[in-house]
Amino acid sequence: MFGPLGNPRYGEYVKDINDSGQHLLEIINDILDLAKAESGKLELVTEECDLGPIMDDCIRMCRGRAEKGRLGLAANDGAPGFRVLADRRLLLQAMLNLVTNSIKFTLPGGTVELSVLPHRPGEGLDIRVRDNGIGIEREHLERILVPFEQVESSRARKNGGTGLGLPYTKKLAELHGGTLRIESKVNEGTTVTIRLPPERVVSRPAADPVRLAG
Repeated sequence: MFGPLGNPRYGEYVKDINDSGQHLLEIINDILDLAKAESGKLELVTEECDLGPIMDDCIRMCRGRAEKGRLGLAANDGAPGFRVLADRRLLLQAMLNLVTNSIKFTLPGGTVELSVLPHRPGEGLDIRVRDNGIGIEREHLERILVPFEQVESSRARKNGGTGLGLPYTKKLAELHGGTLRIESKVNEGTTVTIRLPPERVVSRPAADPVRLAG
């Protein structure tokens, strides 16, 4: 209806169709992943993982979104050389979920930081994502960990989503024997921390493999 195919309006429609399809695919994948985790059918493929390259992959995959939102995005490996016994793919997915969620709710000019923080021997290790975004009211912190729940706000409506990212990430942490904790202040930002238990932390060379019992 706009004449020859060279008309830029056709390109705009194709982009709209593609964006809508990608959004629908993300929703379907979120639902399937959480359903599999909730039913106990999501199995860990455990191996020794170097956290540094996983963090690098996460930052690389999220950099485009951060630049589009005019945000600073950084990684801080406070445990160089540490290795963990984990499912590399699922650990990367957990990081991606947290970083992309922070990007969604941080205003232009803000920052998002992914960090790995070791504790004293026997106390495990933290994977932390901190932003200086819009924050979450205290009474909503438990609610956002319930599947399909979202805190109503103009920015939440603008960014869309299913409300499954944080519940799924919490499940991934628990599958590794860990926990997920959220701290937030309105207009100051949010910090989400995955704590891996000490039995998941390996500080010996990869040539000396360690395996969890069972």
